[in-house]
Amino acid sequence: MFDAINADGSVCRITRYITRREEKSEALQKWIDMDVPAIAVSAVKGFVQHRPVLASFWILGLLIAAFAGGLPVDATSEEAYSHLLQQAELIDSRDLGQRAGVELAKAEAVYYQRKGWFGCDKWCQKAWDKVQMARAEVKRVQDHRDWVLSEGRREVGIWSSYGVKDIRRSFWSAWQSGKDFASRMTFYDVLFSVGSREESIYVMIFRWILQYLANLTFGLVGAFGFFLYNMYCLIVSYGASFFSGLAFFLLATVAGLSMLSTYLCSLYAVVAGGGVMIMQQAAKHAALEMNQQAAYQRIDAHQANRPQQPGIAQTVVVDRAEEALQKDFGKCEAIEFSVLIKNELREMSDAKAAKEPLTFELQQWEEFENYSREEKLEVLQKWINMDVPALAVATVQGFVQKRPVVVSFWLIGLLIAAFAGGLPVDAVSEEAYNHLLQEAELIDSRELGQQAEVELEKAEALYYSQSGFFECNDACQKAYDKVQMARAEVKRVQDHRDRVLSEGRREVGIWSSYGVKDIRRSFWSAWQSGKDFASRMTFYNVLFSVGARDESLYLMVFRLIMQYVVNLTMGLIGAFGFFMYNMYCLIVSYGASFFSGLAFFLLATVAGLSMLSTYLCSLYAVVAGGGAMLIQQAAKHAALEMSKQAQRGMPLAQRKALLVNGNKGLEVKLRSRCQARGGTGLTVHSVEN
Repeated sequence: MFDAINADGSVCRITRYITRREEKSEALQKWIDMDVPAIAVSAVKGFVQHRPVLASFWILGLLIAAFAGGLPVDATSEEAYSHLLQQAELIDSRDLGQRAGVELAKAEAVYYQRKGWFGCDKWCQKAWDKVQMARAEVKRVQDHRDWVLSEGRREVGIWSSYGVKDIRRSFWSAWQSGKDFASRMTFYDVLFSVGSREESIYVMIFRWILQYLANLTFGLVGAFGFFLYNMYCLIVSYGASFFSGLAFFLLATVAGLSMLSTYLCSLYAVVAGGGVMIMQQAAKHAALEMNQQAAYQRIDAHQANRPQQPGIAQTVVVDRAEEALQKDFGKCEAIEFSVLIKNELREMSDAKAAKEPLTFELQQWEEFENYSREEKLEVLQKWINMDVPALAVATVQGFVQKRPVVVSFWLIGLLIAAFAGGLPVDAVSEEAYNHLLQEAELIDSRELGQQAEVELEKAEALYYSQSGFFECNDACQKAYDKVQMARAEVKRVQDHRDRVLSEGRREVGIWSSYGVKDIRRSFWSAWQSGKDFASRMTFYNVLFSVGARDESLYLMVFRLIMQYVVNLTMGLIGAFGFFMYNMYCLIVSYGASFFSGLAFFLLATVAGLSMLSTYLCSLYAVVAGGGAMLIQQAAKHAALEMSKQAQRGMPLAQRKALLVNGNKGLEVKLRSRCQARGGTGLTVHSVEN
């Protein structure tokens, strides 16, 4: 700043610099003071006040999605529906899956084998005719199955519980397809993305999150359109009248749009809130950097322009600045900037009294080897006098005082994890659950383990033995068809097992003791997988680690411990995310309603986060405490070595004075020893002895 004044006698650059810095400070302070929850609440209130009809339809849709279960069905209609549904499943598995579908696969395999690149001979044409006949047969069987299924659906109607279940199943199937589309597109975006060299990892991750959000929006909106088409087909299949079907279609559309808008808006709010919080942290960091830069500039300017006589140089600078301001009054708002310059000069003149503490504080960031002996001893003494337990207790107390809500949720989560055992189950529901559970285990062990999976392994072994490196002949194609059929059979048996297991779970509910046991089992299984991941990654780190020559054994062990802690953190966090997905699947399998499942999901998430945070924070505290104790021991050793080196470098007269003045008993012993040897006093020779 002084160079700019002395160079051309103008203060334009100085005033612009000060103005820019103040504008930056004001902008950063606005980001820091931004209250994100208040903005979100005001936005929601404004939307509700300005769009009351839309908000009413949104609430109506959520209520329909949460509580609409359909009308009950009488016993006669239910029996007719079940009979026709079983007949349709038999047609689908026997006539379509085992005969028509197999014939079509064989005909297509023969056709693709005989078809040439640019033509089709008579043998190819015959194979094509067989393919057309097989497709027509498949179409006939599918139409017959759909007719039988439609007859069964007409017995109960679209407003029944069966119709509502089919609509819900169609909605969640389309929802899952939209999420799969988003995951697939985001994977391709990440795979083929090209980032700039100056782009940080945080910016890259945030860009990927925004890409996933955009892909998820497109996927869910497209899937919702596909769901509307499927819902129209289901309404027609259930044989509803025009007005009845139209009313059902409109209500289901409102419910689906409410779910879609709630999910997407919540996702947008979370991403926007996270982005604003990241911006706030960046603003705090930038403000801290600006303050440090300003402190460095004031110190440099003070040291470079320190006057020989206090007060004269500052007066000269102010006078020259005022002269330049009078000349450039029309260019730079002279009055405001002159006040700013005088304030800056006053701060620089006041920095003389605080020069030593500020300089010492800034020197803490320098290398330890550049310190003087007194500064080194002071730093080492700070480490030696550090009370690690008191510091930990103070940190915990400060966190509890500043974050009471988080601490309350943490305590609630620990209590839930420790004492929540689930609600008791009546005898009838328990008996039905045990019966269906045994049936599911029987299907899993006999039909799946001993039949379907064995056939799949045989088919895959035959296919891999007959497949070549670059081609697949007729025998290979037949083996591949058998593999596809075996996989379809395995998938059918798995779906049947899951359906039986879900029926048993619906008898007891997610809030029962059985549901809580399944959730606990899923949590600890995911926990063990996260620990296994950490052990595996740490083993690879040790196996391929390269240590420096000067690295001691203690540093190597501490580095491996830190690597294990980092791997364990990533493993447990990833395992917790997998546990949340499994918990969602279990809640759906237990047939919980929307609000009931949401409440259970939130409570279980709070309990899991409490367990995870308690374990990781305890681990971090142990590692940090052990590291602090090691540093304290190293500081004691370094201080002792520095004291020994200082004593070795003292002159003999100072060492004699240190010995004499420091310990009178030692002085008496030395004098008596010298007199016994014929000396007259404490000479240099006696001190050396």
